[in-house]
Amino acid sequence: MLDNVKIGAKLIGGFMVVCAITAVIGIVGITSTSRMDTASDRMYEYGLKGTTTSDLIKQDHLYMARAYRNMVIFNDKTSLASFQSVIEKNAAEIPTLLDTLSKLTTRPEVQTLIREAREQFRAYVRDGTAFSELAKVQYSAIPE
Repeated sequence: MLDNVKIGAKLIGGFMVVCAITAVIGIVGITSTSRMDTASDRMYEYGLKGTTTSDLIKQDHLYMARAYRNMVIFNDKTSLASFQSVIEKNAAEIPTLLDTLSKLTTRPEVQTLIREAREQFRAYVRDGTAFSELAKVQYSAIPE
């Protein structure tokens, strides 16, 4: 059957077959890349973002703990105001970060852990507020 076809037509036919195979491979590659992009977005949204948010919560808590500790060490009113601003800033950020973390998961056990962390944080802030009031009394006794 192909014996009667001229060599030019055979070459063109072969080229068309190679082009068709290349087109199929290209289409499969583009759709696979699109699926990988979607999967990487999902992985960031639910994996990395949760980890980053947890790290930010830990960092903000650490800043608050340092500020509470420094209230005892330093004994001037300027430092007290500085430490209180750090505490207030981080105390406002942590609930927002906990909300973000809560939105990233639907697992009941993780939601329970987040609720417990929220309650513990409220108790921490309450105790820290009492401690700050004691520090203010200590600082008020210092002469200007």
